[in-house]
Formats: sequence, structure tokens, C-alpha cells
Amino acid sequence: MKKFIAVVLIVILVACLACAQASTLTEDDLLGSWYTEYEELIPIHCFLYEDKTFEAMITDDLPIEEMSITGTWEYDGETLILHCEAGDLPFLWNGEALTGELFGLQVKLNSEWSRDVLEDSPEESM
Repeated sequence: MKKFIAVVLIVILVACLACAQASTLTEDDLLGSWYTEYEELIPIHCFLYEDKTFEAMITDDLPIEEMSITGTWEYDGETLILHCEAGDLPFLWNGEALTGELFGLQVKLNSEWSRDVLEDSPEESM
């Protein structure tokens, strides 16, 4: 019986470690397009490029003063930090989305597609 319990505990431990690794995020995983609809009204896109630049934009014609933000980004293994003119905007990975603040709004960004073609920001590729 003790061996059975030990085997069950080992299986549970291995399963927990596998789940923890599956929810970790790497810099390569961050590359690409992230999206949310704030309160189902305001569509927000955030593009993370391989050259460590980003662009976030509201993609609807809304009466909001600032419609896009650009800057650089870094990832320390736990927090994505967007560096822009307004300051640093930290985003945390919760296992399924990035949560933080854009345009003064608390948002949860979901990955639309990743790292396929976003090697450089649009300005550099022109």
C-alpha cells in the first residue's frame, strides 16, 4: 500500500510540473499579435516585434485622445514590460493571457497569432 501511495504521489508531482511548464512563457511565445475588446466595445491590438519594439492601437474610430502607443518591450521571465513615452506598462502572464493596463484601461490580452512574421516593426521594414 505504501508503494502505491508513493507512486500516486510521484505521478501527481510529475503532472503538476508538466502543467507548470506548459503555462510558462518565453520571449518567442510573446512575439506576434495580442488582442482584446475592452468591455466588448473597444478593440485593442498589441503587436510585439522580434526587434523588441511594440505597437499598441485602438482599431475603432472612437473619441479617445491617444489611439496608438509605440515603444520597446522586455520580458524578465515573469513580467512583460512595455516601455513607452508614458512610462513602463507591466503585464503579467496568468497562464492564458497577459493582464495589465493600456490606454488607461485594465485589459487582458489574448494571443491572436504568434511569431510567424513579426521580425521587425513596420517603420524598419520600409
